[in-house]
This record gives sequence, structure tokens and C-alpha cells, in this order.
Amino acid sequence: MGTLKELAVLATGTILAAGALSACTYQGPPGANDAPSTQGPTISPSAAPTGPTKENWLEDQRANLDTTRPMAHVETAESGTGARTFAIPALTEGRTTLGISLSCNGEGPWRVTLPGNSPVFASSTCSTGDIIGATFPLESPGEPQELQLTLDDDATYWITIFSVASD
Repeated sequence: MGTLKELAVLATGTILAAGALSACTYQGPPGANDAPSTQGPTISPSAAPTGPTKENWLEDQRANLDTTRPMAHVETAESGTGARTFAIPALTEGRTTLGISLSCNGEGPWRVTLPGNSPVFASSTCSTGDIIGATFPLESPGEPQELQLTLDDDATYWITIFSVASD
């Protein structure tokens, strides 16, 4: 089996008053070398702009997107409990990257996987202290996609899935 690469990223955005940090992991396709991939997800934790509460996570994720990625198109914004697979229709022409903004409660890990020929994932520990973001360049943006969210069965999540054009 090939080498697996991981990229740990600490929160570098505005940190909440509590000083919470978040760590994320990127897992590229099997057999990849140890150099950072330009084809993998980009993970970017940032503190929520207004100290979010459970009632306004999705609104805060949208406000964060409006500030950090004003050209983003929200594909879906949902909350729920436990694991879930999100079906995303083919992206409109020019959009080649899917992204997520995610928050979840509990103390366990979460993982978002984009399966395919070269599956990639982003993961971290659940946090309601900040909003975690990751982007996934798509191999076939003109085809429907799936994002698989896994987390503890009793963990509640708030996720905004968005698309953007290539940088």
C-alpha cells in the first residue's frame, strides 16, 4: 500500500476570547509522495465572526463565507445529528471546487470525505469554538458529487457546503 500524507494545520485566523485552537488533517490519495499536494483540500480554520451560538451557526458560517470567499455559491446549509452523506448536483460551469464550513458539538472527531478516483478527506475534533473550513478540488466538477460526513452518533453538526471557481 502507498504512503499516506497528512497535513496538520493549526487555527491561524482570529482566535476567540477563549483562545481555542483547532487542528485539521488532510489525507491525500494512496501512493502520494510527502510533498504538499496542489490537488488536495485546503483547510482553513477561522474564528466565527460574532461568537456563534447553536441557534445561529449556519448564519455565522454564511457571514464568514461572505467575508472570506465572496464568490462562493452555497450548495446546501444543514444541521443534523450523526453521520450523513450529502448528494451534490453537478456544479455549474466554471466552478471546480467544493468547500465546507463545519462546526459540531461533542468531544469526538469528525471527518468529511470526498470519495472518487483519488479520495481525499479533512478531519479534526468537534468544536463549537470556531468554524472549520476545507476545500476540495474536483476531478470531474461537471458530474454529481458526494460528501460523506462521519462523526459520533450523538454529535450535532452545522455544515455549509459551497462551490467556488478555480483560483
